[in-house]
Amino acid sequence: MNTFQAKRPSGSRDFIGILLNLVLLVCILGNLTFPEYRLSWYYMVWTMLILLIVYLAVMVRRRLQKPFSVQLDKEAIRVGDRKIGSNGIQQIWLKGYERPVVGIQSHGRRILTPSHCFVFVGEEDLSLEQLSEWASQHGIQVVNKPFMRWI
Repeated sequence: MNTFQAKRPSGSRDFIGILLNLVLLVCILGNLTFPEYRLSWYYMVWTMLILLIVYLAVMVRRRLQKPFSVQLDKEAIRVGDRKIGSNGIQQIWLKGYERPVVGIQSHGRRILTPSHCFVFVGEEDLSLEQLSEWASQHGIQVVNKPFMRWI
């Protein structure tokens, strides 16, 4: 039973993209006059602005979360307070090389849930090596490839 510290991925590219979109929408909102026939555009821009602000708040909240533990048991991985059985895991994905984001793909899922994505804190090389060994013992592939995850 191995235990490692991990945290949620920061999503820096998403964060920068959201900030740029917010600036763009505020500029559009400030420069456009909205006659009656463009009123639907006005409401659409405000709706997008509110959604982006909520998404930005969720991202900031995730960045400020404390590290949690990832525990490799005999038949399951415990990520924080969630237990993922080895028979429910299709693949383990790694995104990036310097400090890879680990994603655990469940059977039948293409997009990963946020609770199945994490970055090791501290001894990244040892943690990834132990995770790869655990996966090979249970017949789970570890693949380097980009992946998508929910907010």
